[in-house]
Amino acid sequence: MRILGTLPHPLLKITAFQHNHRLSLQIERGLLQITFRFRESDDLKTLADLQRLADDTFLEQALQTLQSMERNKDLALQRFLDDKAAEEEFPRIV
Repeated sequence: MRILGTLPHPLLKITAFQHNHRLSLQIERGLLQITFRFRESDDLKTLADLQRLADDTFLEQALQTLQSMERNKDLALQRFLDDKAAEEEFPRIV
């Protein structure tokens, strides 16, 4: 896998990769990431092509997906911690 480069963004870390005639855009925010893969073609084969593909609409929707993933992760973690706390309660002695 070869790193083609990065795309500037104020909230996201965006890295472009090339591997086995495929291009990937890895988009990260905090501890979460999503990866979009594309088949390489005559129209889509360079970092500049990926920059044009990752327009404002594409990146805004990716950001919304990451925010949704973060909410889902936080809710799952809270349920997990609540279950752990319930397991650790001491029995009531009368």
